[in-house]
Amino acid sequence: MDTPDPSALIGKPIPRREDQRLLTGRGRYSDDIHLPGEARAAITRSPHAHARIVAIDTRAALAVPGVLAVYTCADLLADGVQAIAPDYSFLGPVQVQRTLPDVVLENRDGAPIYDSPYHLLARDRVRFAGQSVAMVVAESAMAAKDGAEAVEVQYQPLPSVTDTRDAAKPGAPRLWEHAASNVCLDAEHGDAAATDAAFAAAAHVVRFETWISRVTGVPMEPRTAVADYDAASGRCTLYAGSGGTNRQKREIAAVLGVPMDKVRVLAYDIGGNFGTKNSLYPEFPLLCWASKRLGRPLKWTCDRSEAFLSDYQGRDLAVEAELALDAGGRFLALRLSNLSNLGAHAASIIPLRKGVSIMTGQYRIPAARVRARGVLSNTPATIPYRSAGRPEAIYVLERLIELAARRTGIDALELRRRNLVRADEHPYRNASGVAYDNGDYPRSMESALSVSDWAGFPARREASRRRGMLRGIGIANYIEITTGFPREWSEISVLPESAQGGEIEVAVGTLSSGQGHETSFTQCVADWLGVPLERVRLVQGDTDRVPVGGGSHSGRSMRLAGVVMGKASQAIIEKGRRIAAHRLEAAPPDIEFARGRFTVKGTDRSLGLFEAALAANGDGSLPRELQGPLSAQHEEMFTVAGFPYGTQVCEVEIDPETGAVQIVAYSAVDDVGRAINPLILDGQTHGAMVQGAGQILGEHCHYERESGQLLSGSLMDYPLPRADQFPSFVTELMEIPAPGNPLGVRAGGEGGTTPALAVLTNAIVDALSAFGVEHLEMPATPERVWRAIQDKKTGTTWLGGCIEPGSSPALVPGRPARS
Repeated sequence: MDTPDPSALIGKPIPRREDQRLLTGRGRYSDDIHLPGEARAAITRSPHAHARIVAIDTRAALAVPGVLAVYTCADLLADGVQAIAPDYSFLGPVQVQRTLPDVVLENRDGAPIYDSPYHLLARDRVRFAGQSVAMVVAESAMAAKDGAEAVEVQYQPLPSVTDTRDAAKPGAPRLWEHAASNVCLDAEHGDAAATDAAFAAAAHVVRFETWISRVTGVPMEPRTAVADYDAASGRCTLYAGSGGTNRQKREIAAVLGVPMDKVRVLAYDIGGNFGTKNSLYPEFPLLCWASKRLGRPLKWTCDRSEAFLSDYQGRDLAVEAELALDAGGRFLALRLSNLSNLGAHAASIIPLRKGVSIMTGQYRIPAARVRARGVLSNTPATIPYRSAGRPEAIYVLERLIELAARRTGIDALELRRRNLVRADEHPYRNASGVAYDNGDYPRSMESALSVSDWAGFPARREASRRRGMLRGIGIANYIEITTGFPREWSEISVLPESAQGGEIEVAVGTLSSGQGHETSFTQCVADWLGVPLERVRLVQGDTDRVPVGGGSHSGRSMRLAGVVMGKASQAIIEKGRRIAAHRLEAAPPDIEFARGRFTVKGTDRSLGLFEAALAANGDGSLPRELQGPLSAQHEEMFTVAGFPYGTQVCEVEIDPETGAVQIVAYSAVDDVGRAINPLILDGQTHGAMVQGAGQILGEHCHYERESGQLLSGSLMDYPLPRADQFPSFVTELMEIPAPGNPLGVRAGGEGGTTPALAVLTNAIVDALSAFGVEHLEMPATPERVWRAIQDKKTGTTWLGGCIEPGSSPALVPGRPARS
């Protein structure tokens, strides 16, 4: 057995290597790419949420100085360019999907989800305000924008619908004439008979109706791309940040109808993603197609206003929920109706599937049934947004538990303790049929109560009261299911004659958008191969170098890449062992590998890893199979999910005179499995907590109900969370290794977001409990909080109220929770 290295790097909080480059202005983002002779593009976008395109007149645009061309959907159709396919079309038949851990949702009548094609430029109708209608190409960006404004489009406005519940009503304006309604998916999952029987026998039933609002990613760099078609090879190269270059390559080739080897995609620094850059955008294949037509490189940069209008968005789920309990507070069953607003085009149902998969959370709920529907509306499509579907599910469940505590008179912590799945019950199959691998949920909750000093809260509340402030505390337990694209690949090469005097090159199919892969991935390989960290270099984001891989989403990066990098590293060690055995005249079993050297057991005779690589390249006496570069590849399909879990505790202060909410304490305990780099994991948790809290504090894609116009189309109207809104975080890692992963990794990039909606809402409602407020819909703006206080003073009842997606920001009455 190889000797363990006492200087192991895995598990150490090594500062991110990439930060020095990024903080000193040496990052390379998509907008930093400029090619000789490039033209610039701009997009003409629809001012209507729903309208028929009667005619497009491009003459005025073509007359603008510097304009080279104007393209419409007619040009694309003439060249056979296809619409963008939804992500579920790439998962394969249902039979294949059933081999993966996530719940599969199918229409109850067996019909497929009907087509809602997303053309690169609108074909006959526009279906959301901001949809692309024409592309103008010019010598400069300003000339292209002038040309885009000069395109004259004759529209016939049609009735629109943006509200989630309204869109599902029988009389709602239909987006697609070939469909009977806007509901394109109507599925059921769970055991209906067992659930109904449990509700019939229940001592308490708590009902709750809510809406998880629509948000968007707002990455630091809006989407940008440069396309360069080479006529000699018939190949187009696209430079564009995304969540994964291989997915972009595959889908661009499909849209353009060309072989995959005719498309190359490169991405350098991404400038933020959060899920909204994972799916293919119309502009990327559009630029590739237009570059071929023009015979020159073409660049397009999205501005912030365009991004708010046309980026993929996230969340937007209307829920009706019921929880059944016995007289002792044991959970008996959960019944849900989830209505997901998919936008104008059914790009993804992954958030709906993920939420159904873990709808019972960490709790022992024997029976559950959900009706899961997807509805189309005159808004941009929704796709997976950080922790896709899981924050919604946890929010609903944890709010139900708080309401149940009020109804039953049982303390909310005690309710949770009575119903948490114990460590000795694992593996545990939940009511959705998903098998949790292992974990200690009670320990997570008790640890969070300890690090947050829950016991000391009454004194802190009293101190706040003396200052005229309302103080509240909230808790939320969460679990995730992390899967993602199941195929991953890595190649590791030992380069003995590099400029550094020996270097390890690690190519992998994931793509970092802030997760610190340049540190954590190289940290692993440096540990396994026993070389200094600075000798390891990561290669990613180039489909010519990385032919396979799923990018970064759903907590898949370290969980999958760690395995394929580890197995490729082991293959290198085994090949190096055989080379060393030949050079040192020993049998391979007598060769030990440690700290980058192969040593004959019991002697001082050894050969370094880089020396072995030199020998492989220059020693003609080696067996033929050992000659050549010292490198190894490994590719694998993964069908086992990861189940990160944890607990958050949050405290807020509210000024009753203004309704302003301030987070004053925020703690998190997360079991991510084995922590490769705790420092990076803490940073990921902090960012995820802020991102989740932002949805409660003010983020909201707000559409006017009557016109379908976006009213939150700038950073003045879409308030991102700021540093001064948060205290220093208290975070703690539990490291119970995941049994389904050779490294023991669960995932650590999304757990901070998953319980954030619930924990912050619970804290706000607790602060308002003195006024009898039992629920407050998101976002908890100062006006909404203030109105809740004032309305309680005037006797209005707020029990599980819900805000309609398209209504004014003021709190409006909803349906009560009742037992």
